[in-house]
Amino acid sequence: MISSANASHIIIKSIKGIAILLDTLLFISLINSGLSDPGFIPFDLKPPVNRENHHRNICARCNSWKPMRSHHCSTCKRCIFRMDHHCKWINNCVGASNQRIFIQLLMYTFVYTLFSLILLLVRLAQNIGNFGFVGLFSNIVYQFSFNQIIAPIAGFVALYLCFAVIDILFDQWIGLIENQTIVEGLKGERGTERPWSESFEIVFGQNRLFWLLPLSKSLPVDYFEEVFECEGYGSCLLYTSP
Repeated sequence: MISSANASHIIIKSIKGIAILLDTLLFISLINSGLSDPGFIPFDLKPPVNRENHHRNICARCNSWKPMRSHHCSTCKRCIFRMDHHCKWINNCVGASNQRIFIQLLMYTFVYTLFSLILLLVRLAQNIGNFGFVGLFSNIVYQFSFNQIIAPIAGFVALYLCFAVIDILFDQWIGLIENQTIVEGLKGERGTERPWSESFEIVFGQNRLFWLLPLSKSLPVDYFEEVFECEGYGSCLLYTSP
């Protein structure tokens, strides 16, 4: 049988292993999402022939053809295909080429903060079980330490991050299902309506290995996809550029 000391040792080792794994995934996804190409439109990209709407869509700042589902970022100073938003936390745009890694970054952040919050709550429950509420309060007052300052601050930060990341993840998931970026939503536009599974594969790819691993991978994009102007839910008309 496993003694209580060995069991505690195994639990501590497992917690450290999970923390190291989450740290690694979080760090790689943060670096990749910040340094990767978000979907910059090549300057030498040519518009399709016999498609008048696309021919007239020229970016005045890039002075080159601008696909219908692209947007010019004033920070990056480039047109980006399926630009969702410019994220100051990764110092990069989120677009067609790095949206998968950005969503993975959000997932790992949520799991990591939730994991940290659970550990803090378990530790709090252990202290309450050992000292009781009154004894725990007395211990905090009369045996004040640095850890007693950090623990509640870390708990509040973890709780805030959990809710904040869930909110952003929800927006990303809805945009993925609706095939609509944040920029397009503000403009009352969206891409071609398609099944959510197809939209998921366009962003995440068909290789399930890349669904969880934050590795850079180039996926094909359809620069010639049409944009539809939406007037309320379920009412979208083909957009015609001025």
